Order: sequence, then structure tokens, then C-alpha cells
Amino acid sequence: MYLSGDIGKLLPSNEVVCLGRIDHQVKVRGHRIEIGEIELALMAIDGIKSAIVVAKTDILIAFIIANSEIENELDEIRLWRNELASQLPAFMVPHEFHILEKMPTTLNDKVDRTALLEYKSNSESNQEYTAPRTTEEKLVAEIWEENLKKERIDIFSNFFEIGGHSIIAVTIVVKIQKKTGIRIPLSAVFKHSTIEKFAKLLIKENKI
Repeated sequence: MYLSGDIGKLLPSNEVVCLGRIDHQVKVRGHRIEIGEIELALMAIDGIKSAIVVAKTDILIAFIIANSEIENELDEIRLWRNELASQLPAFMVPHEFHILEKMPTTLNDKVDRTALLEYKSNSESNQEYTAPRTTEEKLVAEIWEENLKKERIDIFSNFFEIGGHSIIAVTIVVKIQKKTGIRIPLSAVFKHSTIEKFAKLLIKENKI
């Protein structure tokens, strides 16, 4: 007997489902995550042919090959994210989704995860971009872009759909307080999850 390095899950039917390799286990924001479990959940969703998930700079990124051509990628990704959220803990739902025509492979014809880690999408630059219009929007945008490590963020983009999570949210409310003196509860990031909405909250709180 020997340790193969494969991860499996025993179902109530006594069948064993392969969840991937133990070397694909990652730690993201303190949580030990089995990448194979996320990939299996993704491939169970209608419309997804195959899926690979990688961890990069403390976030999860999903690469998807769809069964057919997708007309609206943003809407489809939102549906996939919501479907995963109904099945998996929040920390296991990928922050970014990229739709590919095919997966990069190594000389051994295996998925090249290193190439996926280096993948850069131009989708953001192709999306409509609305720049900050007010002083408050510019302030919020500057802080969000710094902490989400993005060059520019549309003021109507959802914080949690562009890589945001609770730890970054904590940092943001702390920096907002340092810059403005206004104390905003963490829950506000969840309720006002765009730059436009968060800026309006700042204006409202400043007048109180």
C-alpha cells in the first residue's frame, strides 16, 4: 500500500468521488480548502463543461470552459457564483471567474496551472467604465483600488464581485475613518457594495 496523493469522498451510496490531488489543497485567509471540491461543484452546474480553480494572492480564481457560447458573461458568472454560494461556504466561492475556450496544457497534456496563475484578462478594460464624479466617490474609489489592487473600478461594480471579501472590507472601513473621521460599520460594505452607494452613505453620515 502507498499514499497516492488523491483525494476522495465516500458518498452515502458507498461510491467514491475523486476530488482531485492533495497537492491542490490550498490555504486562503486562514481556511484550508480542497480545490477539487470547488471544481466538482462547478462542473455540476448546467452550462459548465470543465473548471479549474487556483489560489493567487489569497483569493480563489476559477477558469471555466462552457458547453456553449455565452452571450452575457457577467450575468452568467453571477448565476454561477450564486449557485456555488448555495452549496459551499462563502470562503470557498471563487472571487474571480474567467471563461476560456480551452485550458493551457503542459507537455504531458495536463492542465498547466502555472500558466493559469499568470493569466491576465483584458475583460476589465473592455467593460464599460464610469469614473468617480464627486469628491466622496473619488475617495472611496482610491481606497478600493488600493486594497483590491486594481487600476480602476467602475463606480457601479459590486465590491464582492471584483475580488472583495470581509478582511479587505475591514481594512477599507478603517481607512475611511482615518481619512474622513466618519466611523462606518462593517455591515455597511455589504449593504452599500458599490463605490456610488458607499459614497452616498458617507455624505449622509457626514450630515448627521
